[in-house]
Amino acid sequence: MDVLGAGLRLGAGAFSKLFLATTVLALVESLPNMVMATQFGNEAVTPEQRLHLQFGGLQLSLQTGCLLFLLLAQAVTLSRLDHLATGTAADYHAEILQGLKAFLYLFCAFFLSIVIAFVAMAFAAAVGALVGLLGALLLGKAAFVALLVSVMVFMLLYVFLYLLFVQYSIVLDGRGPMQAINRSFNLVYGHWWHTVAVLLLSVLCLAIVVVVCGIAFSPAMLAVGSLDTGRGLFVLSVLQMIGGAVFGPFLLAVIYMLYRDLKLRSRLSVS
Repeated sequence: MDVLGAGLRLGAGAFSKLFLATTVLALVESLPNMVMATQFGNEAVTPEQRLHLQFGGLQLSLQTGCLLFLLLAQAVTLSRLDHLATGTAADYHAEILQGLKAFLYLFCAFFLSIVIAFVAMAFAAAVGALVGLLGALLLGKAAFVALLVSVMVFMLLYVFLYLLFVQYSIVLDGRGPMQAINRSFNLVYGHWWHTVAVLLLSVLCLAIVVVVCGIAFSPAMLAVGSLDTGRGLFVLSVLQMIGGAVFGPFLLAVIYMLYRDLKLRSRLSVS
């Protein structure tokens, strides 16, 4: 609760100076879906159509470009957040330069993280299949699918948790890709439940706010009609963009304070 409270206070205090950065992040994240939605108009959209279009030439190029820009924009945002948290004068020029300096490392770390995730998921699939077979023998065929999916979801969350601070380590501490991955793992290792507790509390707070906002905006969503149409997808993307821009400063600040908290715990455990 102390880490969560400190993060929320930091997010509130830095909100006005982080809002532009988080708005850019949210816009770039939502842009591919917005562009894709315009191509469907008000027609119903099936998952197969979305998947086919997402891997089309122009849409795939747009997604790749947005991903590369996101790496840079996230680095600039983290740099600004660190300046605001430490009382250093915020300067977008210096923060952009810091982001550019970290960009190559972030790019390499991103691909290394994908490789790690694929290896972990392959291992989880093998373990899940074995566990699923045992479950199928005892509980039937449905147990196989349930256990396989459960093991793979758990492994995905496990890997995500251990790689959570890679960007923070690269941007704020100037570490290389492998060093940042090792550092993120070492920070979480031994403090797994503490990290999970902070993130769960953050998600719970966010879920409560989202539910309240969903109830408040439900008449507008009903007026839009089905969310399975191109127009519905566009409206949903806009709402996600607004949510990312508004809640982004708080989420980033909570993870930032968790990062600093784990660094302090790591030093204390070593000493």
